Amino acid sequence: MNISCRSWVSLVQLVVALQTAAGLHILGIQVPRTALSGEAVELKCYIKLDRDSLYSLTWWRDDQQFYQYSPAMSPPKRQFDVPGIVINMHESGLENVVLARVDHRASGELRCEAVSEQSFEKDSKASNFTVIDLPVRAPKITGRTSGYTVGDLLLLNCTSPASHPPATHHWHINGRQASTETVIKFPGREDGYGRTSSSSGLQMFLRPQHFMKGALVIGCAARVLHLRDQLAEEIIMDARHPVEAPKSQFSEGRSYGLTITGCEHPPLLLLALLLLWYTGT
Repeated sequence: MNISCRSWVSLVQLVVALQTAAGLHILGIQVPRTALSGEAVELKCYIKLDRDSLYSLTWWRDDQQFYQYSPAMSPPKRQFDVPGIVINMHESGLENVVLARVDHRASGELRCEAVSEQSFEKDSKASNFTVIDLPVRAPKITGRTSGYTVGDLLLLNCTSPASHPPATHHWHINGRQASTETVIKFPGREDGYGRTSSSSGLQMFLRPQHFMKGALVIGCAARVLHLRDQLAEEIIMDARHPVEAPKSQFSEGRSYGLTITGCEHPPLLLLALLLLWYTGT
């Protein structure tokens, strides 16, 4: 029996179509890219079953299973202990899993895996997930913050408390970002809970242009991923030509944790200096 090439192609296409029709497919999953520690998160997995039934649908964090839905079992829903993940079983079902609370330990690759009952065909889809654990406070600038003048070597450190992921630092000099050659990055320290502190240094020789009207404004901005900056600021007066301290170089709309270190009540201190200056003239 002679079969043409076109007939062979049609036969192959038919076989593929029949296999596809009888298969199991995950059409897509919904996993947020990020979440804050303590937040609730909903995961979704959309499956398609044709001429077959579902044996099980499972969710994994990396290689650890934390949820299973098996229609033939009673009860069909089951959870497994995984650090950082607490499941709301009442709100979870076949195509959705509600995580009542997450922390940074839940970060990783989240994978939905489905298995058909008759053919045991398997399909899966995965997406990366990061839980952000913010620092408990804004960064802090330490080091010598007074007695500087033109020609001196400025040495300052900036430290952020432990977070996940670790915060990144950006130093600013009079409102402009410091050049990379003046910034030193130090290794962070883990706190035993998977969070890491951040530390960096600023070193440079002071030039006349650094002192704006006799004062130098140094800022350290700490950022965790895409979240807004937390800020620390130091105002350093020229020891030879002290004048009124300038205003902050940072925009108020960009910060949610501005601290001015080195004095307990900066506004009161500036007011006292102004009064002394007026009475002395």
